[in-house]
Amino acid sequence: MMRRDFIIGNSAVLTACNNDDIATPRFEVKPVKPKPKPAKPVEAPPADPHADHAHHAAADDGLVDVTSACVRAGRRCLAHCVAALSAGDTSMATCARTVVDMIAVNEALEALAAAGSALVKAQAAVARDACSACQESCQAHAQHDVCKACAEACGQALAAFSRVLG
Repeated sequence: MMRRDFIIGNSAVLTACNNDDIATPRFEVKPVKPKPKPAKPVEAPPADPHADHAHHAAADDGLVDVTSACVRAGRRCLAHCVAALSAGDTSMATCARTVVDMIAVNEALEALAAAGSALVKAQAAVARDACSACQESCQAHAQHDVCKACAEACGQALAAFSRVLG
């Protein structure tokens, strides 16, 4: 075979391969309409297992509010105590300690009261002791507005605790 025949032969094959008449046909894809699904029979919705909450204990919103207010006032008082202690006024040390206790105890009582827990009464007894000590310490510093406000908030909380404790 001659080189010339080989080159001419290959050119003919390549030309034939590029011809559209030889290429595979292209099919047009048409969208298929979905078949409608048969309608399901209408059933009554299942009963809500949480529809009747009568078995749950109710939250004591009044106790939640008063303990929350006491904690907020206590946080302001504590910040004041820390600032005074930082400045060297050690007379605020007792007030700071009692406020820390009061905040911790009242936060726990607030959570229990919001949940309607059976432990509210026991925690209210502990909170009563903490608020009494805090109120006493804060009244010694009633010349400071934040200490006076904390003592008043503790007084309101003590009234609510008396209601709970009976």
